[in-house]
Amino acid sequence: SAIAEPLIIYLVVIMFSSLKIDLDWVRFEFNKRHYEKTVEAINTPHPRHFSWAWASKGAGAMSSTVFRAVEYDESDKIIQKNGQRGEEGGIIYVRSFGDHFYFVTTVY
Repeated sequence: SAIAEPLIIYLVVIMFSSLKIDLDWVRFEFNKRHYEKTVEAINTPHPRHFSWAWASKGAGAMSSTVFRAVEYDESDKIIQKNGQRGEEGGIIYVRSFGDHFYFVTTVY
């Protein structure tokens, strides 16, 4: 019915939100094996750190510029930057995807 369908959709969205399942998480999971293969293939000293740029948007005179990336950090120190101001002045938001992978958003 016209009332039940929006309610069901709303409840599903709420459920996924509480589980932290969103489009960023789905995209990461879809590409996770690629990221893992990259980490395995590159022989660098430990702790290793890699970054894959996802997107940037903004740069208008009246808007923020947002950079988004997936980062692999064996030391897990990147999570300590959550909510802090970066070297270039942007505010850094860090979300763990597990297994040393993080979703990093920097807003300028």
